[in-house]
Amino acid sequence: MKVKSVATFLAIVIGIFVVIFLSHNQTTSSAEEVTNMSAKETSKLINQNKGDKDIVVLDIRTPGEFAAGHIENAVNIDYFSQNFQSQLDQLDKSKNYVMHCKSGGRSGRSVSIFKELNFKNLIHMNGGFDEWVQSGLPVVK
Repeated sequence: MKVKSVATFLAIVIGIFVVIFLSHNQTTSSAEEVTNMSAKETSKLINQNKGDKDIVVLDIRTPGEFAAGHIENAVNIDYFSQNFQSQLDQLDKSKNYVMHCKSGGRSGRSVSIFKELNFKNLIHMNGGFDEWVQSGLPVVK
């Protein structure tokens, strides 16, 4: 009987820790701190703010992917480079960053890095450059 009580107690304690852990992770990676947009929404935002130096399109694909085609005036910082985080840390965090990769995977994973580096105004283009191209939006080569 005593073993069953201990097992029940441990299950409850573990359950409480799991709930705390999950709620903490949801809070720290909340989409409320990042604006998620489709390629068309992103294009509209960029066009409405053309010439605004406080909006930076940040392409985190490889240099080869970038050279094959990119959004006009985009800045390229390679997600796979050894100094990706330090390159991001050099950016002016008061600006608005429209960030994307090829399909949303790398950029989605990098959101936590942007938060850790205290970027305040981050827009994540969910479908990445693939969605941009599929939407027929302009590409610079």
